[in-house]
Amino acid sequence: MFWSEDEIDREGLLQRFEAEYETGALGYYSWAALEALLTEYLEAGDRMMAERVVAHAQYLYSDEPRLHLLYSYLALSKDKLIEALAHIQKAFQLTAPDPAVYEQYVDILVQLGRYEEAYWLLEAYAESFPERARDIWQYGIALFRNAGAWVQVKEAAWQGLPHALPHETAFWWQLVRAYERLNQIGQGVQDLWEAVWVEPVDYRLWLGLAHLYERKLFYQQALSALEEAEKLLSSEEEGIENWWALYYHIRARVYEAMGRWEEAFQAHLWVRHYRPQVVSALLGIIRYYHRQERWSEAEPHLRQAVRLAGNRPVVQALAAEHLWAQGDWDLAAQLYESLLSYQAHAETAVERLLIHFSDRADRKALLRVLHKASRTFPDRPDLWLRWSMQAFSREQVLFAWYIADHAIHATEKRQLTGALYFWHAGLAWRLGHRRRALHSLEQGLLRGASQVAYLQKAFPEGELPLPFQHLLRRYQQLT
Repeated sequence: MFWSEDEIDREGLLQRFEAEYETGALGYYSWAALEALLTEYLEAGDRMMAERVVAHAQYLYSDEPRLHLLYSYLALSKDKLIEALAHIQKAFQLTAPDPAVYEQYVDILVQLGRYEEAYWLLEAYAESFPERARDIWQYGIALFRNAGAWVQVKEAAWQGLPHALPHETAFWWQLVRAYERLNQIGQGVQDLWEAVWVEPVDYRLWLGLAHLYERKLFYQQALSALEEAEKLLSSEEEGIENWWALYYHIRARVYEAMGRWEEAFQAHLWVRHYRPQVVSALLGIIRYYHRQERWSEAEPHLRQAVRLAGNRPVVQALAAEHLWAQGDWDLAAQLYESLLSYQAHAETAVERLLIHFSDRADRKALLRVLHKASRTFPDRPDLWLRWSMQAFSREQVLFAWYIADHAIHATEKRQLTGALYFWHAGLAWRLGHRRRALHSLEQGLLRGASQVAYLQKAFPEGELPLPFQHLLRRYQQLT
């Protein structure tokens, strides 16, 4: 019996192939059906059945050049990149232009790190199938981005931008992010200006300029570019809500950077008007209310942010700040502990947790926090000194010592400062650790006496102990 891919569903196709294979009576399958079977088995990781499909395809279509495409799929599934490349090159040479061949060829070149060749092949693909240009460049961007080939992401985004749908911002985002990843923001500004001279009425280009100017901290230039974008957006018809949301998103960032909080707040509200689910706008509104300690007004926005993106560290950080301000310290502490491995939020998290656990005299929890913090801040003795001095200012001398002593052991020795050693020496003496105190004093002096004032800070009620005075006099005599 003859079957085609249109006469049976994929599940039925799989069942038929496996049943016929078991009986040793594999029948006729269309080429498309065999490709579908191979795809199913490769996606399922069933390489043995995939090989059987290829073998049957070879039996049915022994003279078909596209067999090399199937051989390439199979070789790639075994991570045999060179073999896969050889077969796809043959398929490319022997067959008419085919999207499947192009995409397999590009995929292999990217995996081999031959990004320029992959990009050139994508150009040929788009020339052969101009009606598929948008999908082709989307495909290329995804491959290049996953490989970290940001030069090619940038070029592919430029190619795809003219083919984007009116509401579509994806190519735009890939373009500006590629310039940021390449640390080529200045070059991006120059390239966008060149494009603006050719297409001055393209609001996407003006928005790109505004975005990159904001990244360069050129805020007035960003606002000027936004004004041009606004004029062009205002003349457009419906269907560009995404671009209005993006316009207000950039404006909000610029205003926040300039400290124009009220205008930033209004811009965030406009973003939410166009795109209610955009988390960055919610976070801007929450920060605005937090800055003014308007906790009850922030709460509904925070709840929505948690529903939409509760696993994002920035959302957890704002939730922790909110709970801390409301006096729900235990729950805030749980959130802060989850943020200890995120550099952007760890400093505040450690500071709050040290306060929380030292106030509760929870030595075990405090030491746990110190251990985690040392992995995030192995080279920041200034932070450890500040945290220790904060505990001391709260009359928690023992916990101040725990922090300073942990810092001495956790910080790379070449990063340790005289200030931290002098402070550690003072705390050690106060707690009866005489030998360690003298050792730290000596280490501090080896780094110079310019920060010796931190030794005195550990004895605010009076003079330095006599051994310290003696060592300092001897140091002055020697220098």
